[in-house]
Amino acid sequence: MSAAENDVKRMETRCNTCRKQMQVMKRCTRCKSVMYCSRDCQVKDWPKHQLVCNSANVGNLQQEKNKSYLRNDNSIFEDNHTCTASGSHPPLVDFSKATKQKQDTKTVNSVTKPKEKCYLFVNEYYTDVPVVNCSEPTSSITVKCNKDKHKLVVQNTWTGVDIYKFLSHSLEIPLEKVKVIHKGKVLSRENICETIKDKAVYQVIGEVAENEEDLDQRDICVMMKQTGLDRQAAVHALKKKGDLLDALLDQ
Repeated sequence: MSAAENDVKRMETRCNTCRKQMQVMKRCTRCKSVMYCSRDCQVKDWPKHQLVCNSANVGNLQQEKNKSYLRNDNSIFEDNHTCTASGSHPPLVDFSKATKQKQDTKTVNSVTKPKEKCYLFVNEYYTDVPVVNCSEPTSSITVKCNKDKHKLVVQNTWTGVDIYKFLSHSLEIPLEKVKVIHKGKVLSRENICETIKDKAVYQVIGEVAENEEDLDQRDICVMMKQTGLDRQAAVHALKKKGDLLDALLDQ
């Protein structure tokens, strides 16, 4: 190979953007005819290179895949603004969005009581308690429960399930045991929303969950697992005996 041919060969392997030649280079995966020294150079050159990039090796199926892949539909994927729908460069992943979505939809279910707001449902705690947004329409209601009166504020846009979760948390009654009565009628999750308005009065019937503050959460878990008791009964047994071993032997 002549010196001139060697020079041409070296030129072909230079970065198409900055003309550098590194020991390890990146090749355009679409046309395989140009090289780049880095991802940044590849992205920077794409607006110009896409006009001449050979798509002969890209089938219709792959093009359709790229079209659906390069989208911005508020998912964790974001379009790279230097690309078009038919481009080959994959979108960047916005991990902050993924984290935010995870936080927004977070529903912790655990047999141990979490520190944040929660409610008890079938022996497990959940933290997806609805939060009141005072900038949106709300209603002030009165809830009578176990000889006490509670003034609560609920969101008018909440679903029946949201209202029940909020009542379960506020009144410390396991969700499956919450029974709501309004004007002599037992309400369900499907029709409770129809009754929500300012100064509405409700009667809630349900056994308040046992106080667990003085107990080791691990003891409660062991008690439930070893005896088959539900959480309320397990907590009651531990508080009565004051010791895990004594409580287990008493069953």
